Amino acid sequence: MVLTPESAKRSHYELQDIIESQASDSLSITAIVLPVRQFNDWLGCGHPFVLKVFTRALLCYDAGNNPLSGPGQRDKESIIEELQQEFDRHCGLAAEFFAGTELFVTRKNYRMAAFNLHQAAEQTYAGIIHFLSGWRVQTHSLDKLCRYAQYLLPGLAELF
Repeated sequence: MVLTPESAKRSHYELQDIIESQASDSLSITAIVLPVRQFNDWLGCGHPFVLKVFTRALLCYDAGNNPLSGPGQRDKESIIEELQQEFDRHCGLAAEFFAGTELFVTRKNYRMAAFNLHQAAEQTYAGIIHFLSGWRVQTHSLDKLCRYAQYLLPGLAELF
C-alpha cells in the first residue's frame, strides 16, 4: 500500500498503474494507493481494511511528512453486519446483470450481453473483496479484481 500526500500531482489510479507496470514480467505486484488523509479518516473510524493494514503490514518507507492517526474502535458484530449487507448488495446486482445477459442473448444483442456479463463478474469480485477485506475496490478491470480477490481467496481463480 502506498499513501500519498495531498500535494500529489498524479491520481492514485495513475500511481497504481505506474507501480504495477514497473514490476518485471516474472513478478506480479498489486499496488493499492490511497491519499494519506483518506487512510487516516478510515483508520479513525475503525475501517476493517485499514485496521488490518495498520496492524499487520510491514512499513517499507516513511518520509515522515504525513503522520498516521491512531486506530478507532468498532464492535465486530456491526462490522460483520455491514460487510454482509454490502456482499448481499453486490450479489443481487450480479444476479440482475446476469439476468440481463440472458435477455440480450435471446435478442441477439451480443455486445450488451457481454457488457452485462462483465458487470456481473465485476460485482461478484467486488463483493468478495469487500466482504473478505473491508476494502471497497473501485476499478472496472477484471484483471485487477481477479488479482485482488486471488490474494484473499486463492482457489477463486480456478472457478473463473
